[in-house]
Amino acid sequence: MPRNRSGVDRAEKEHEVVAAAGDLALTSGPDAVTVSNVARRLGLARNAVTWYFPTRDDLLAATFRHLTAEAVADPPPRLQLNDQLEWAIGRLADLRPLYLHLGARAAESSVAAEVIRETQDRLYAVLAHSLRNRVAPEDVDTAAALLGVFVEGLLARPRPPRERAALIRLATARLAPTGRAST
Repeated sequence: MPRNRSGVDRAEKEHEVVAAAGDLALTSGPDAVTVSNVARRLGLARNAVTWYFPTRDDLLAATFRHLTAEAVADPPPRLQLNDQLEWAIGRLADLRPLYLHLGARAAESSVAAEVIRETQDRLYAVLAHSLRNRVAPEDVDTAAALLGVFVEGLLARPRPPRERAALIRLATARLAPTGRAST
């Protein structure tokens, strides 16, 4: 008989559900992340999962947030911009199917649209921070947006590591040359 949610901290149970969904997403793809599959994996009633995540899109969005945070936690210190991008793209590559799935759902699901928008905003903010000493202040947002679209493109259409590294070097050399541009 499936377990119920009594006597369990809500945040702890949400984390348990999201971790199980994350394992499914990484091993079997986003189509395997269903409320029923997660409940079965945890030995819970389906209603116990929907208590925390009312829809599949809510579950997928929470799973993507969790996996993204986990993937980019603890970046190596003091990397150059090219190395930062290479490290982040390498860490996020496994999330590509889930990101593309959520992107496809964004037109129909406000939850999916919100997590995609959050991800893009966070990416652009990180890039803008990294670019502050490399480009003129008035160009930071534009350069961050261009590099953000570039990173998303590399995640959506993976390239072999050597080609990816060469593309990153070219993009950063053109969009964010070493040293601050004169104004």
